Formats: sequence, C-alpha cells, structure tokens
Amino acid sequence: MGPPRGFVTMCCCWYLALLLPLVVAENSCSQIKLPVHHYILTGSLIGTVDLHKCLRSNDAVAGTSNSNFTIEPVGSTYALYATEYVKMPDHPVSLGIILQNQNSKKERIIPVTLVPETNAGKGRYTRELLRRTKRRWSPLPIIHNENYRGKFPCYLERLQSDTQVLYDIIYTISGPGVDQPPIGLFQMDPKTGDLYINGLVDREEYPSFPLTVYAATLDGYSPESPLSFPIVIGDDNDNA
Repeated sequence: MGPPRGFVTMCCCWYLALLLPLVVAENSCSQIKLPVHHYILTGSLIGTVDLHKCLRSNDAVAGTSNSNFTIEPVGSTYALYATEYVKMPDHPVSLGIILQNQNSKKERIIPVTLVPETNAGKGRYTRELLRRTKRRWSPLPIIHNENYRGKFPCYLERLQSDTQVLYDIIYTISGPGVDQPPIGLFQMDPKTGDLYINGLVDREEYPSFPLTVYAATLDGYSPESPLSFPIVIGDDNDNA
C-alpha cells in the first residue's frame, strides 16, 4: 500500500544530499531512460542527464512538460527532481525536457521515459532515493511519570521512519537506560519501533533519558540519520 497524499507534508525537513553518487541516465538526444521506484517522494532525485550534445547554439533548458518534475543544472550535467509525490503505474511513463532557443523562442522536446523497477525495494536506485529524499521522522519528546504503578513492560511510544514505505526497517536504541546505567530500563521492538519501559524510575536520580534511535535495513544500510529522542521523567510529588 502506498503512502497517503498527506505523506508529502512530512517530507520537508531533511538534508538533500546533492553530492552523493548520481543515477546517470541512458542518454541520447532521442531517448533518455531513467529507472524509478513505484513511489517517488517529494524532492527526490530521479537521475541526471547530459544534455550538452542536445543543446544547439543559443539553446537553454526551459523545464519539463510535466509539472510533477523539474530539471536543474548540477555541475556539468542536469538533474531531474520530483516536485510532488508520484505513485507510478506498472508501465513506463513519458515526459519531455523542454529546450528553448533564446533568440527565436522556438522549443524542442527531448523525450524522457521513466521505467518502474520491478524489484525496486532491493535495487541500487532505492538506496540512492532514500539518501536524496527529504524526510522527517521526529516525534515530540514524551513524559513518563515517576513511580508508575502499572504493569511492566509499559508501552511509551512508537517511533517509525517513513523510509519503511520503501524498505524493511529494523529499529534499535542506545543511551542511558539501554546500554548505559541503568542498563535494561528501556527496550524497543525491532520490527515495529514500539518503545517500552521495564521498571520504576526516581526522578531525583534520573530526570531524563536522552535516547538515540536507529533505523537500518536488514543488510545494515542506514537510510536515516540517528534520531535523538529524550524521555522526561515527570514529578510524582513524593513529598506532598
């Protein structure tokens, strides 16, 4: 199931790495093919194309024929980006790169074919898409009341990366209360990202726990930077 339309608004606070290795198109002036994932996220790099052999005297790159995509110069090449979230059909999609003569204003179209990968979840393109996509997976810090008297382990929060839309993610945590004293106080379900606390906490001794959450694929690739996630211990007013 693809991400909802509202997913686009979550993808606006992450660094766009333009200097990573690029997906280079199979390129000629008559045919450009680019492999794409079935779910193209807002801001993601589709690929780069070398248009210098296509540009005639006084020509300039004026844009694309599809408003869901834009093209920008990057060094000596041009990069095609998604301006909107796009769910690709099962068949190739065609669009055009518009070249315009600056004197006559006449336009030419360089055809581009976007080809959905049949196994995009495990392809090289998916890894590079994850690196280039602006993402956000930062929930608000939570407050856990000291001297909680309920059952343990006690559920606290679900922490999930939106990259799990494209890949199988394993979640882990570190920090005080995990692999530092008090060791074993917190645990995380590696498949769901559910965070639990396993015992009572004295706020005077431990007012907060600055945990770090990690999201990685099954083979150890990390599509996200580690997430800093503080847990604040609320005052139970011991001396009321």
